[in-house]
Amino acid sequence: MTKHERVRAALAGDPVDRPPFAFWYHFRGVPPVGDAFVRATLDFYRDYEPDLLKVMHDAPYDMPVDHPVLEEPGDWRMLPINPPDSGSFGEQIRALRNIRDYKNDDAPLIETVPSAFTVAEQLTNGRTLEMLDKDPAAVMTGLKHLAAAYASYAKAAIEEAGCAGIFLAVNGASGGVMGAERYAADFLPLDRLVLAGAFEGWCNIVHLHGDDLHLDAALPLIEQAHAVSWSDRAYGPSLSDVRARTGKCVVGGVNERLVGGYTRTQVTDEVADALAQTDGGRGLIVAPGCTVPTETAPATLRAFEAAVGGAPAGTGTDQS
Repeated sequence: MTKHERVRAALAGDPVDRPPFAFWYHFRGVPPVGDAFVRATLDFYRDYEPDLLKVMHDAPYDMPVDHPVLEEPGDWRMLPINPPDSGSFGEQIRALRNIRDYKNDDAPLIETVPSAFTVAEQLTNGRTLEMLDKDPAAVMTGLKHLAAAYASYAKAAIEEAGCAGIFLAVNGASGGVMGAERYAADFLPLDRLVLAGAFEGWCNIVHLHGDDLHLDAALPLIEQAHAVSWSDRAYGPSLSDVRARTGKCVVGGVNERLVGGYTRTQVTDEVADALAQTDGGRGLIVAPGCTVPTETAPATLRAFEAAVGGAPAGTGTDQS
């Protein structure tokens, strides 16, 4: 099977020649957009050959020069709805096109898109909920502007840059951040709006960040997507539990919090358990539960492909 065929089959829960795999990390010292970012992404892809290339999007939301952060609840009313062809959005769309053109195979390309709450926390230094309590109307107006902007960006990533879908990184659907009722009332509609922008994609993945997940509250969002990702090893619930509860392709199996110190054998063991939880790997994309440490040894990362039945792991220093 080609990478495209393998990922499509996994998303549908159909048989595969082997489960697809992917992982991702942040490129240290590389600007979040531009030619250097494109080169770093392509070098990463050619080094590790994942079946699915998740492109990172670390560029901040463009704000007015005289108002780079939101300091008071009333500031939210001035939050711009940035169009997808402007500023860092436009630069990232150009980067995605270049990655697509130079990748030179059929592996699906998906763009990382943050939730409105994720961006809001960056713009307020973690004060989103405090501000929302003080002035719900003003803050919700701005949050809707953020969601609308990222929905348009997601649409452009698919229709203009050729991405197969988006990886919607959701913060807030966890007990460590807010209660389930608040997430469902205030932020689930925003997350659904962003994901709706990627409607034409065939590989949309929802990632629920954190522990103590509000899985039931997030079910309407998961239903919109083709697959769901979370920290199954670090925090739970298990792959088998979420697949049974959602009926969706599950993305995970390797502990992202520990993999930086893993040997190839430890990666292989966790992948074997993931396959066992999913009837031999049906409806599974093997991946870490979130971003892997950038300093993870190449030999450890190459063990992913060998563990799913692909090319043998490369030689390198290993204590296995």
